[in-house]
Amino acid sequence: MIRYELPEAVMSCAQYCSTCPPPAPPADGQLATPPVTIGGGGGGGAPSTWTAQYDITGGDWELTDEDARVLAQLAEWLPRKVFDAHAHVFDVGLYADRGAAPKLLQPESGAPAVGDFANFAASMAALLPRVELSALVLPFPDKNADVERCSALAAAAAAERPGVAFATMLVTPAHSAADIEAAVAAHGFVGLKCYHCFAEKPEEGNEEGEGEESAAGAEFNTQMLQIEAFLTEAHCAAADKLGLSVTLHMVLPRALSDERNTRTIRRYCEAVSRPISTCCLCVHLLSWC
Repeated sequence: MIRYELPEAVMSCAQYCSTCPPPAPPADGQLATPPVTIGGGGGGGAPSTWTAQYDITGGDWELTDEDARVLAQLAEWLPRKVFDAHAHVFDVGLYADRGAAPKLLQPESGAPAVGDFANFAASMAALLPRVELSALVLPFPDKNADVERCSALAAAAAAERPGVAFATMLVTPAHSAADIEAAVAAHGFVGLKCYHCFAEKPEEGNEEGEGEESAAGAEFNTQMLQIEAFLTEAHCAAADKLGLSVTLHMVLPRALSDERNTRTIRRYCEAVSRPISTCCLCVHLLSWC
């Protein structure tokens, strides 16, 4: 498997879900480092494509010698107990069809059809055998997902492994505070997972973006949306009332460096009666969902 270390400007989650457009190629000389080869395969020279951080066409989910070397270094300083704040579970049957599932879950990536918590726990036990692992379990978001059933998969993990797995609920702008309260009461969710792909296209003249970064138009580019388009006031009100975490994947070109994002996060946090535990994943620093 080959990992390409790209500059922030071209990092994208396009390789993982079917929502986002591929990033633009970098300007000449903008490649930060040459490609790094992990676990065998070719390296050196410029990559032939810029659409993926990982070459999923030849994906390899096997533990390699390089993996073992890195894990040995981690073992030297990792504590005995580790909490993974971002562990995805998935089932390709929860999308319109496997062809509509996120790219990371396509057969050519080497991914299994089902990645439930038992699969995750077994994999992590092989990687970090001396660590007692617990995790915040997130459904895998995608515009083609059956949102309620994806959330139910996370809830099932928490029910099977109480005190080890903690479930988050996928939320869309259509979810009201009452919807969230009912789901938490029924399934015991401890957090919310919003995602830009669930945003609805704004009406003409009511664009979320500014200037060339407008989200409206011929193509609805959710990478250019402000947070309010997919993490709503109702979501935050429910999180505040119930003490839920919020896992937020920011978009806009500069992610956390974009003042529109920081302004919204600050406004939301100042409006609630207690701090919202916000896991902020900066898409232009690390491509993930």
